[in-house]
Order: sequence, then C-alpha cells, then structure tokens
Amino acid sequence: MPATGSRATADDVRGIRIRAAATATAVVAVALVVGGLAVTHLLRAGLTDSLDTTLTSLATDRVALIEQGQPPGALTDTTLREATVWIGRPDGTTIATGGRIATDGPPAGTEPGIRTVTADYTEVDDGEASVETERLRVVVAEADSPTDDRILVSIGSE
Repeated sequence: MPATGSRATADDVRGIRIRAAATATAVVAVALVVGGLAVTHLLRAGLTDSLDTTLTSLATDRVALIEQGQPPGALTDTTLREATVWIGRPDGTTIATGGRIATDGPPAGTEPGIRTVTADYTEVDDGEASVETERLRVVVAEADSPTDDRILVSIGSE
C-alpha cells in the first residue's frame, strides 16, 4: 500500500513489473556475457594446451631422431595442415625446411621454448605461393647431433 493508505493502482503495479522485468533482463544479460567470456577463455586455453602438446611431441620426436644420427633433411614432413618445420643451426643457418608455411630462417628465433609469433610467411597451397601474415604457435627444441654440434628444431602451426 502507498504511504497514503490507499491501495496500489494499476499504474503502480505496471511500473513495478516493468522495473522487475528490466532488472531481470539486465542480470541475465550480464550473466550470459560473463559466462560466454569464461567459456571462450577455457576453450582457447584448452586448444592452446593441446596444440602445445602436439608441437612439443613433434619437436621431441625429431630431436630424438637427429640425436640417433638421422639426417635432418628427412625430418621436415608434417601431417599438420597449416604448419612450418625449420631445422637449422643456432646462428640461424637453415639446414632443412618443410610444411605449408615456408620460412627463410627460424620462425621464432633460436631460443628453445614455446611462444606465439606473428610474421609474414610464404604459404604454399597446391603449388601456388602467397605471402600472408600468420600468427603461429611455435616450439623450438635443441638437439645434439652426432655430426653437427647443436641443431635446432622449430615446429609451428596456426
């Protein structure tokens, strides 16, 4: 009841309903936005972790083969669709490259580790080459070769 002691009018009830509906809509909208952002973050983190695991496994396999005496030129094939494989020396000298994304030098530097890089690359698709700006997740690993002192293996993918 209003302070005057009279009963609530239809306009009063309608105003209360409108405010309640607007408040509920705003609360649900905020909850949906926050939930969407949280799901996006979790999915991105999960996909990045999965890609890191795959790239690390591929690099580790190549390091083991190089350390067993396998020639680096035989290790540049990859099943990843959008990928680059670079095998070279710490000074940036290329020994072998492979994958759809061609590089003239190490795509992410020569320091071992995992990182994201953005750079221009030549992408080869069905024999056609085009220069594109790509954002790659790259793993750089180090091998002690029986023939060369130190060889770096760099594998990256979009």
